Amino acid sequence: MNLNFKFFIVFSAILLTLAAVLFVLPRDIHPRVVSVEGAVLEVLSKKGMSEKYIVYREERDWTSGNLRGSTLVYKFEKPGSIDFRGVRADITAALKKIKRVKVERSVHEKSGDGGDIFTVEITSAGQMILKIEIKSLPGGTGKKTGMQLAPEGSHQKRHRLVLVLDDFGYSKKNFGSLEKINRPLTLAVLPNAPYSREVCVFAYEHGMQVILHLPMEPDRDIPSLEADTIMVGMGDIEIREKIQKAFHGLVHVKGVSNHMGSRATSDADVMSTVMDELKMKDLFFLDSLTTDSSVCLDEAREAGVPFAKRDIFIDNVLENETIKQQLRKAVDIALIHGEAVAIGHDKSVTIEAIKEMVPFFDEKGVKIVPLSDIVKKTDDVSAAGLDKVVDSPYIFEEEEIKTVTGDR
Repeated sequence: MNLNFKFFIVFSAILLTLAAVLFVLPRDIHPRVVSVEGAVLEVLSKKGMSEKYIVYREERDWTSGNLRGSTLVYKFEKPGSIDFRGVRADITAALKKIKRVKVERSVHEKSGDGGDIFTVEITSAGQMILKIEIKSLPGGTGKKTGMQLAPEGSHQKRHRLVLVLDDFGYSKKNFGSLEKINRPLTLAVLPNAPYSREVCVFAYEHGMQVILHLPMEPDRDIPSLEADTIMVGMGDIEIREKIQKAFHGLVHVKGVSNHMGSRATSDADVMSTVMDELKMKDLFFLDSLTTDSSVCLDEAREAGVPFAKRDIFIDNVLENETIKQQLRKAVDIALIHGEAVAIGHDKSVTIEAIKEMVPFFDEKGVKIVPLSDIVKKTDDVSAAGLDKVVDSPYIFEEEEIKTVTGDR
């Protein structure tokens, strides 16, 4: 067998292996879903169907064969008559730039109260990725208040929103901005950081709540994990020692959340030990939901630890208007379900966006409350968040730590 033939055989085997791997690995079409959502909502906005008429939004993740994506469901309600002529054609035209999507179905029918209902369903690769239902409310004169139709000025029912800001402890530069918000935010403080204790004291003195942001092992490789990160494979004693050490110097701590932790929070042995420790300390647990494989709810239930879960991240994109849009979604969730937990980070742009949104929260009748106000017995908590899970991208690299610890 000559050298060229051997090379051909090896090269062919490599190509076949790569093809098999690519065929087996799930292909993520979430970016396509987001593009479709944006295009359709823009069409509806031009038709007068702005976001203030949204009464319901749901996102359901799915996996089918080698595809994974999500299905978005929207419901709009608008007082008065609506002209639905040309809506399907405009949506179809807007989707032409997005590959492998189509308007599968659209229906215009009368509702039982004499109004109109228009439904459109959009698919990709045989999977429904967006369903929108628009209903006209005949004779309606009410004013939209977030996700509900309410009489003018009606805010008798107060819905609750928890705003958790992660990764405090390396800087004090945002203290002044936090004071100006003048709302009971919840600050998640990293252990062993230069200003961890000062953050605790500041929060307590300004009517904010403190939780420990416990570093836990992620799935992905991180160049520099926090000191004393809890890792899968650690024994019971070692995990308990690291938890005890994490509390050193901290004061006024009411609960614990996971910093990163997509691997650790999926491990029943690790989380069983963590929950046992929290039970002894009479603390609650917030699952940041950095993985859809989290076992935190099950282990909290087993240990009898009060529990809450993250509904939405607000600053995966550090841009003012994007953060505000996520905060509007958080308000929508609170108006639908009565409460919501939104997680952001110790970032100037995030805190500024929250400050600018305070009048909007008040207008919608949504009250900012500390996390402890909404923690529940685990039997009352559903198992999944409403937003895509993701490990926190905000990790303090060594060079960044050198910069921010200079802040006074």
